[in-house]
Amino acid sequence: MVGLFSLSTILIIYNLYDSWQGFCAFIYMRKVSVVVTVVSLFALFYQLSPFIGVSDDAILFMFSISPVLVVYMAYVILKYGKPSGRTFDEQFYEDYDTRS
Repeated sequence: MVGLFSLSTILIIYNLYDSWQGFCAFIYMRKVSVVVTVVSLFALFYQLSPFIGVSDDAILFMFSISPVLVVYMAYVILKYGKPSGRTFDEQFYEDYDTRS
């Protein structure tokens, strides 16, 4: 009985560890589009939260963590984003082709 209990305890701990690894992989996302989307949706939810009945404490908590999310988003964009192949002199605006 003790051996079975130990085995089940080990399996539970392993499952918790495996879940934690998945959570950490979600937190340390390196795909730029996913991070930008998640932070943008958080900002949208934060802006709408007073109108949909979110408590003041939750709004203050979201306000307090928003700078961390924005800094993390900037870090991911600068670290893992793909730079443009064009220089500033070649094309001033990246979203609009002014040279053609």
